[in-house]
Amino acid sequence: MPGSSALSSLAILGTDRAALPPALLAQWGIPADQAPDVQLAQVLVLERQSKRAGFVLPIWEAQAKVNPPQSQKNCSPRAARLLLQVLEGDYADALPEALDLLEESDQQFPPQSLPALIQRCVEQEKFREQLLPRIGNLGHWLIAQNPAWKKLDTSHLEELDWDLATGTQRFLLLQHLRKANPEHALSLLAQSWESEALEWRAPLLLCLEIGLSKTDEPFLESCLQEKRRETRQAAAELLSVLPQSQLSTNYQSFLLTCLSLEKGRLQVKLPLELPEKWKQYGIESGGKGPFTQQQRSTWVEQLIRRVSPAFLREKFELEALTLCKVFFTQAPGDGWFSALCEAALQHQDETQLEAIVAHWLQNENASGWAGKLGKNLIQALPQASFNRLLKNYLEKRSGPLEDGQFVTFLLRESTQSWNQELCMLIIRGFREYLSGKSNWSYGADHYTGILHKLSYLCDVGVYTNLQHGWNADFVLYDRWREKIDRMMRVVRFRTALRNAILGE
Repeated sequence: MPGSSALSSLAILGTDRAALPPALLAQWGIPADQAPDVQLAQVLVLERQSKRAGFVLPIWEAQAKVNPPQSQKNCSPRAARLLLQVLEGDYADALPEALDLLEESDQQFPPQSLPALIQRCVEQEKFREQLLPRIGNLGHWLIAQNPAWKKLDTSHLEELDWDLATGTQRFLLLQHLRKANPEHALSLLAQSWESEALEWRAPLLLCLEIGLSKTDEPFLESCLQEKRRETRQAAAELLSVLPQSQLSTNYQSFLLTCLSLEKGRLQVKLPLELPEKWKQYGIESGGKGPFTQQQRSTWVEQLIRRVSPAFLREKFELEALTLCKVFFTQAPGDGWFSALCEAALQHQDETQLEAIVAHWLQNENASGWAGKLGKNLIQALPQASFNRLLKNYLEKRSGPLEDGQFVTFLLRESTQSWNQELCMLIIRGFREYLSGKSNWSYGADHYTGILHKLSYLCDVGVYTNLQHGWNADFVLYDRWREKIDRMMRVVRFRTALRNAILGE
């Protein structure tokens, strides 16, 4: 059977001089009645794909379902080539922007890129939510054809019998049904609740977050009496974010029995024993009595986490930033301020989120921002707030950014777009470092991450300004030349991608 070199020679000499062996055509499932040049082209492509895969590709023998009509138009050939560079990893971090551009222009990925996209969904769970809604009818049709992609296929869920489904199947079906018919999904869960395995109750309950409404309240209230802590906590978390639920009202009332504000000072009155009603509504004791002050403090911490910061601002007549300062400086421990942060996230309180970030920027000694909570809070911050806060902060300071500061963490963990003004303020400090004029005595490796983020998140209109102002005579320029060039190359690529998809 001819190898790759023999096939290449045949392609050069022409298929009219020699025919492809029937065994080779059979190996790749290529019809014998096709034109010889078409056969050769297919064999070359399949040979190349087989080498890339590292194994012989199997021949699909099953009857494929009918290819559905496409719901969106394909992008242009130029856009397809650029998207392929994104998918192959050259500019992998441009994928979220590419998805947004395709959605904005009502276009879809080129068909040839769909297998790679679907495989990424299989291998990297974080991409599923982002990618699966964007692959169109054809993408979902492809998923149904390949058994290896079965876990991404939701078309079979409608056919599942709830009573016969396993725990995993019920979990997936409940998520699916809550998107289309929340009340029907609730009724199925309620009728089978007593027979549900204990380890599945909390995960199933959290599915009710999809389409959460007042209709869910009575069932969730009943789950507060469950034996397992995880189930009680899941029910309490959902009820606390349900507007005007009885439980959220109770939490507010409980909290006001412990906290008051007098002349700007936080007054704290902790109960000696965990009130029975608090326990009934999901507040955990943390052990057996006699209780320490730390244990009693955590009861209030749980309440703060479940009460909307907007309620506290209204009751105490405080601005959001002042509320941060009160909890940070006057609370019995760091846990209360962290609880306020979690409450702002859980209740999607953008005013409080902005105030927390402002507090961290203004107080270099502030804590609590360096972990997962800080990262989640940063990524939930509205784009306009992100740019405004950073612009105001950077305008008032000079010199390079230091590693280990909140501002550096904020930039590296952000997912928001950076406007042109913000980008140039960041570059101003970096150029000052390169010039050697800032008496900088610290390492600057953190700028690698900042430049990477800037290249993918900046407004591409800043490219012209970025081109100017670099000086090869800067003391440290040569050390950073490659990374600066990479940043500029990424911005050029993103500009080309945007123009190709949007036709600008």
